[in-house]
Amino acid sequence: MVDIHILRSLVNNPWWNQCINSFVGLETVIKPIVVDNFGRDLIMGRNIGYNLGENEYVSFVDDDDYLCADSDYIEKIVDDGNPASFTNSVVLSDSGKIHNWIDSIHTKWTIKTRSIVRCHQLMIMKRGLAINTCSETTALIKLKGWHPMVFDYVFITLMAINHGWTYYNRPQYVWRFNGARNRRFGSIDSQAAKAYFNKLIEW
Repeated sequence: MVDIHILRSLVNNPWWNQCINSFVGLETVIKPIVVDNFGRDLIMGRNIGYNLGENEYVSFVDDDDYLCADSDYIEKIVDDGNPASFTNSVVLSDSGKIHNWIDSIHTKWTIKTRSIVRCHQLMIMKRGLAINTCSETTALIKLKGWHPMVFDYVFITLMAINHGWTYYNRPQYVWRFNGARNRRFGSIDSQAAKAYFNKLIEW
């Protein structure tokens, strides 16, 4: 069983019902936990979310994205017992068209770095590792003075360095690519974080 937190942070979110309804039929393997994150930043929300629940494994879904998960596949990932795993995902554009990521590129990068290409996929992690990595991520962001929105990128990179990720190629997550949220990945702090890790680690 996986505890998955959903941070509610969008006011008048037109995609909320699609997000929460995507958990229907997955009750045997996933427990959704809704966290009202209005007025909080991403750092606080993630630290709260990963500490909620009681199951060994944890994850999250953004409140403008949704799952396309298969319960048997999720059960296999949990049964494999890896410390940190992630699945492939698909992108839903503003026009409503779904784009599959090129799996060969995803796999090649994962084998090389034991890391994740982007922050939008289903990640399944052991709770203790997620909580510890949350603390490490929070401390590093505060030390560097980076914007809280780089949290997920820093988190997955630290997890890769400390524990590595196991990749599963069947998409279980749909990432809604909407412009307002995704402009942050081109921000100065995002580039600074990437430069920091590129210098620290010889990928």
